[in-house]
Amino acid sequence: MSFTHGRVCDITEDAVKSWYYGNALKDQPDAKERTYQMLKRICKKAVEDGLLEKQPCTLPHVHRAKSKRHDVPVITNEELRTITDNMPEWCRIFQYTAAMLGLRISEVCALQRQDFDLPNRRVHISHGLNRGEGDRGSLRLATPKTKSSNAWLYIPQSFMPMLTEWLRTHVRPEPDAMFIESPASGYDIASPNSIRDHFKEAAKNAGRPDITPHQLKAMFSTMVSRTS
Repeated sequence: MSFTHGRVCDITEDAVKSWYYGNALKDQPDAKERTYQMLKRICKKAVEDGLLEKQPCTLPHVHRAKSKRHDVPVITNEELRTITDNMPEWCRIFQYTAAMLGLRISEVCALQRQDFDLPNRRVHISHGLNRGEGDRGSLRLATPKTKSSNAWLYIPQSFMPMLTEWLRTHVRPEPDAMFIESPASGYDIASPNSIRDHFKEAAKNAGRPDITPHQLKAMFSTMVSRTS
């Protein structure tokens, strides 16, 4: 059973159940659940537009297995300092920015001087990154990953001294200067992959090879409450 051909209006509840409980993606339960949820959203829109009489995706929500990253112990202040000491100077601010602001690595790499409103202790997340059509070419600023990502965020008081010093010593005065610049190409956007590789090595040296940049984002609430 596949829904890649045919008309949305022909999708039935029996067809959905036959697909879901059949052999499709049987070895990839997470992928199957994501696909089902996407189909459910499509059919919901079709009902709203009058293309379907009722929602054919009526299966009970399937709770996927808890991600292993939720079992990773929260990083300590000492471990974070050790990671920082093992990061290259040009991107040494990355892990604190991700942890204290709860940002994705691409969001950190997309920050510019003009995004920071230090008097009001806030930062504007207004860009993400991409490489253009076909995911090719050099990195460039793009719209955030989601609409909710375009927002003003609160800067914890505990992060203000470090952030202020970084802006003073490492960021050019122009409003569109990148918060973290690529060391290989002058004023260009820093590569998330490059920072990720440096972070991975630094985390290993700190005795925390289980920590990833994405987990810094997930841990930010704990980091903020602990250092405020």
